[in-house]
Amino acid sequence: MSKLITILILVLSSMPVLKSLSHSGSKDKKTNNSKLNTVTLQFQSMEKGIDYSNLSQLEVGDTIPLELWNASLQVIGYPEERKTITLNDYKDKKFIVLDFWSTWCGTCIFTLPKTFETLSKFSDQIALIPITNQTKDIIAPFVLKNKYVSAIPNFYSVINNQYYMDVFKIKWMPRVVIINNEGVVIAITKPAFIVEESIKDLLDNRFVEFPQAFVWDDRSLNIYC
Repeated sequence: MSKLITILILVLSSMPVLKSLSHSGSKDKKTNNSKLNTVTLQFQSMEKGIDYSNLSQLEVGDTIPLELWNASLQVIGYPEERKTITLNDYKDKKFIVLDFWSTWCGTCIFTLPKTFETLSKFSDQIALIPITNQTKDIIAPFVLKNKYVSAIPNFYSVINNQYYMDVFKIKWMPRVVIINNEGVVIAITKPAFIVEESIKDLLDNRFVEFPQAFVWDDRSLNIYC
């Protein structure tokens, strides 16, 4: 009996140590995963020629860094068969509108034609740049077959770009980011709010309060709208 008690005491006394080792292993695992994600992001960014891993996430009121102005964006369907563009190509415009979309997003597909139609009336002052994180192998055949997108005259889109989605904290789509010619993010909203009346007010230097779209902030775990 005394031997059994002694064994139990030894087992119980070792449990905090085992628990500590378990937490330590879990912590090490999280640290390693974090390092792996950082290395992966840096590796992917290096392929694009820019280290996006050092860029902070942007919100309304923030100014986009020089790296984003000069980042080479892979594009499909662009006039003159250009393969890449940069935001800097449109610095002569009063505003740049980034329209984040995907082939699996029904609302994106439904609103894209209207956004193109509305902003085409102001193409001398506004640049529209659709952006998706999907690849050419997915986008190219989709553009040809989808009745909504294929009906858009001279449709083009930035493709294979996850970095802008991360920088602007795009977790849901469709989402629209409006940037002025000074690089200030003036709105993160939905394409449904890109209407002719608001655009005219914007171009006439009137204050336009675009409804804020839902954004997930991983740093503070807050959702706001």
